Amino acid sequence: MSAALTRPTATPAPARAAAPAVIGEPIAYRVAPRRAAEKVSTNEFDRTDRIRVEWPVLATLDRRVARLLDQAGKPLPIDVPLAEDTAAWTIRGDLPLASFGRGGYAIELTAGSGSMSETRRLVFLVK
Repeated sequence: MSAALTRPTATPAPARAAAPAVIGEPIAYRVAPRRAAEKVSTNEFDRTDRIRVEWPVLATLDRRVARLLDQAGKPLPIDVPLAEDTAAWTIRGDLPLASFGRGGYAIELTAGSGSMSETRRLVFLVK
């Protein structure tokens, strides 16, 4: 009696996140008093800092909305002012952290171009 060979069943490849089409991943900067803005490797800030977040713009945008979220993901009633640098193809948001309590927060940007829309979050900690 010969053993029958069975072909192994193919397993699906892991799902990949779609490549960004409207905005890229956020980059955080620390803006400390009397110092130039510096890119941070960890998203931890002191209350004396300002946080600057920049998102690369990958398409011509027709809408953009930023909001501040608490560590549970609930929106906070704090305006996140945005500035768009068309020459550098970036959107920038700046926030002073002096009034923030210690804990985790996120700045979320939702941007759109035509029928495409993307949301990116930068999570950070105030010490």
